[in-house]
Formats: sequence, structure tokens, C-alpha cells
Amino acid sequence: MSNKETVQATDLQLSPAELEMIKLKREQEENAKKAEEIKAKIELEKSIARQEADIVAFVKSHEKLKEGAQIYLKALNSAKNSKLSYVLEAKKHTQRFQVNDYREGSDGRNERFEVWGKDVDYEAYKIKVVGNDTYYIRVDKKDTRSRYGTITGSEIVMHVEGLGYKESNKALTRAQTANDKIEDAIHSKQLAEKSKVDHKNNQDLALEKLKSQFPNAEVKAVQNWRSRERSGYYEDRIHVILENKISLIFSFFPKENEIELRHCGIDGLVGSFDYQRVAELLTSLKK
Repeated sequence: MSNKETVQATDLQLSPAELEMIKLKREQEENAKKAEEIKAKIELEKSIARQEADIVAFVKSHEKLKEGAQIYLKALNSAKNSKLSYVLEAKKHTQRFQVNDYREGSDGRNERFEVWGKDVDYEAYKIKVVGNDTYYIRVDKKDTRSRYGTITGSEIVMHVEGLGYKESNKALTRAQTANDKIEDAIHSKQLAEKSKVDHKNNQDLALEKLKSQFPNAEVKAVQNWRSRERSGYYEDRIHVILENKISLIFSFFPKENEIELRHCGIDGLVGSFDYQRVAELLTSLKK
């Protein structure tokens, strides 16, 4: 007997009421399945609508950032007593908005998959200092809050990058302040670089001077560690290593277009030692 004949034979044994009950149950299951599908479709449409609304807000936000950057650029180039010039740089990016769902993977775990997605192109803006790649101004949006801490709106602000974590995180709204911070940072960096070059030149002069005074000794520049409470620092010194392996330690300072040498220690005092010879050497240095 075929399966169809078996079902028909079985159906013949059921009363009309029972057959009606089976029919209703199947319809209920089908309707429940359709209801779940419709519910999932509605949720998907709502999620897509939310993403579409986020895209609109995202685009408007970046339009405001562009307007704010252009306003700040004009103000920066008009800053009082400024020696700097600024240009606006735009860099293209892509932001993907998507709606995800989950399904059971081959390993039995839920895995996420995308059911809807859209790429949105936008531009990020920063104000660059002409001729300087160390410092620049990042234009961003900042929430404004009431005295009770609730968000009341937003404003376009500047962050001067390159000044260190603390300073770069400060939100600025005055172009003059941003310009002054950059000019001060550039000036301080130039002074530090000049000081470093001057120090190296002074060190070279000190080496030449000591080599001429101690022609048979090994003269070399070293860095000595100096402890200071919980930390410390390195300071440059010059070691003059004599033939008997005793090392005379000197510091050096610029003085009236010359280099002043100061003896500040002796290393290697072991066994017999000619104190008279060292005293004569030190006396000759003072002359």
C-alpha cells in the first residue's frame, strides 16, 4: 500500500470533527509562521529606517564640520600678530551603515551576518600649518550640556594636535588661542633644537681642548646617571683616561665665547696612586 493510500485509509478512520481540528491546527501553524515572517520583515524595515535616519544625521553633521572648519580657517589666517599661514585639508573616508542578524553556524554557535548595508562617503577636515607637519588643528563636534549635565546641543570646536595628550584634548573655540598655542610650541621647539646643537658644539670644543692638554690619554664623551629622589636624569661628562687607567671626569660650560672645564671627580683610585701627579694635572687645568 502506498503512503497516500495509507493516509487516506487513516483519514477514513477519523471523524469529521477530528479532520476539521487537524485542518485548523495546520492553518494555525502556517499563520504563526507567516506572522513571524511579517514581524521579522517589520523589524528589518524599522532597523533600516533607523540606519537611514542615522545616515541623514551623519551627512548633516559632516556638512556642519566643513562649515565650521572654513570659518575657523578664515579666523586663523586673520589672527593678530600671527606669522603663520593655514590651509584646509580634506581627506576622503567611507563609513558603512548596516543591519545585522544572527543564525546558527556550522559549529552550533550563533554567527552574525549582514542583511542590509550602505556605504556613505564623507570627508574629514583638518587645518594644517603651511610649512610645518608637526602641528595641525582637528575640527570636531562637542556636545553642549546644561548645568544639570543634560545634552542641550552641540558646537564645532578645535583641537590642536602635536602638543601632547593633555593639551591636544582641550576643546578650543577661539582661533587666536589656537594660533598662539601653535606659535609658542614652534618657538619652544626651535629653542630646544638650537640648545641641542649648541650643546653638541660645546662638547666637541671641550673634547678638543682636553685632547690637547692630555695628548697621551683617551678622551671620550659619556653620559652619567644622576639620581634625583624617585627619578633621575643623564648629564654629559668627559672622561680623560690616563695611561695608568685612572679617569678624570670633567663637566663643561660655555663662558664668554669659550669653554670652561670643571673637574668633578676621579675614578679608578685603587692600589698605589700618584696623588702629586694628579694635583699637578688639576693645577695646570686651572691656569
